[in-house]
Amino acid sequence: MPYILDNICNSSKMHKIHSTVKRRNATMACDSCRHAKTRCTRFPNESMCLRCSQRKEVCTYFRIPKKRGPRPRRQSLNSLAETIAILSATSNEPCPQKNNEKHFCHPGCIIR
Repeated sequence: MPYILDNICNSSKMHKIHSTVKRRNATMACDSCRHAKTRCTRFPNESMCLRCSQRKEVCTYFRIPKKRGPRPRRQSLNSLAETIAILSATSNEPCPQKNNEKHFCHPGCIIR
């Protein structure tokens, strides 16, 4: 569907140029559009989005996209292995030094 700039651009020259060109949303919004939380629309073969060209701003894409998806499994497996090692060293017997006030409880110690 062609994008008509009747309400946006007053220039008839701009209207003739862009009236038959399909608009294309950027895969990632430029910094200015992202800050304003507006739609970032770029036309093919143009270096600036529509909003930046109207405002005579520099159209930049410095934001690095966040990584999505689950974290790598190695980290969770390593922490799980550490937890298993601590629990396997745990004794069901109460700590013999539980009456000592300055006792530093070691991993796996059960105080009853």
